[in-house]
Amino acid sequence: MEINHAHQFLIKKLVLNDSQNVRDIEQYLGVNSKHANDLHGTQTFLSATLITETTGNSFSFTTKIEEIYEDNFNHLFERGAHYSAAKYIFEIMTASLEPISITDIEKILRHIKVKMHVNDALARMKSIVSTNDDTLSYIHQSFYDWITSNRSGVYQVNQQHGHNLIADLMFSRSPRPLIDLAIHVALAENTTLRKRFKKIDFRNAEYETYHLHSLVKKHHSPEALSLLQTLFLDVHVLDSHYETVAFIAAALGHVDQLKFLQTKGDVLSFKKVANASTLEVNEHILYSLKYYECKTCYKLLPGFNLLHVAVFNGRFEMVKYLLENLNQAAIDSKSGTGLKPIELSCLLCYLDIYKLLKQYHANDSRCEFWSTYGNCINMLKYFREEHITFDCISKKSRIRRC
Repeated sequence: MEINHAHQFLIKKLVLNDSQNVRDIEQYLGVNSKHANDLHGTQTFLSATLITETTGNSFSFTTKIEEIYEDNFNHLFERGAHYSAAKYIFEIMTASLEPISITDIEKILRHIKVKMHVNDALARMKSIVSTNDDTLSYIHQSFYDWITSNRSGVYQVNQQHGHNLIADLMFSRSPRPLIDLAIHVALAENTTLRKRFKKIDFRNAEYETYHLHSLVKKHHSPEALSLLQTLFLDVHVLDSHYETVAFIAAALGHVDQLKFLQTKGDVLSFKKVANASTLEVNEHILYSLKYYECKTCYKLLPGFNLLHVAVFNGRFEMVKYLLENLNQAAIDSKSGTGLKPIELSCLLCYLDIYKLLKQYHANDSRCEFWSTYGNCINMLKYFREEHITFDCISKKSRIRRC
């Protein structure tokens, strides 16, 4: 077909860094080799979609992301013929708890005696994996979702295998990174690795003051917490912020971990002590905290129980679970700042959590005041639409004591 000047301008945005791209252009656009070899630019194989649509070619391209990824993989790895090396890398990357370096990937592969040129494999993956200071990461969450699901077909990676590979290397290190090792061993679902973990000598492990607390902060796996707890039995230990493991699990919304902790004793009745360093915290600080990104602000707040901290962090499923397991006194318990859990939901504009607490008869008599104080238009609008009225019009109402 003949290409006009506008189409030639767009086609020049394609990169032809290998002979396969030339064949792709010829196949999908119908141009001859002479035109194709004149192309220059900085885009990838998938740019052919744009060119095809622009030139009016009748070939139909999919718009489903998984099919686009599969088409691209068929191109990059010649329908799986050159995929084995890349698959090892993908499995390690998907199992890693944080972006992993090329150096660490090479160490893992050497440890299991797999011979491959990592950089050659990465050259095929450069449109999928980004490299920053020797550290690898995926270009987009959608790719991670695709490659770890059965929608990716022959390209699907086995995350458990990746956890096995990483854990096996960690066992050979001294000192061993105990928290990460517990997570990888648990997620590998490998009986042999579990037995090895339970026999670890603490003297060969990295020092950590509060092991169980640290694991909950790092990962939501109840299996990993259960495994680590075989080495550190006391789940009621307070960390440097006077918090239990269960309190942190509630703050982060880790329902399954909290369920496991309940099998080890009464963990739901904990209430954070209002010590001297936290007594200065008041409702004005609570209000100001709304406007800042602060994942650990709950550490400043005195007198919180598990329900308070779950509400404060907007953990709907955790709030639901706690309401099913707490008595009415705990549901209406006041924090060190004098706020009930339902009042926190009103202050922080959590309408869904407010409705959930109301189902369990939480006392909301001061919610209009706290919703106004927190500038929660959604809450005030809901009260008006549902004709909900309150006797308390201020924190210290003159109508009646609240």
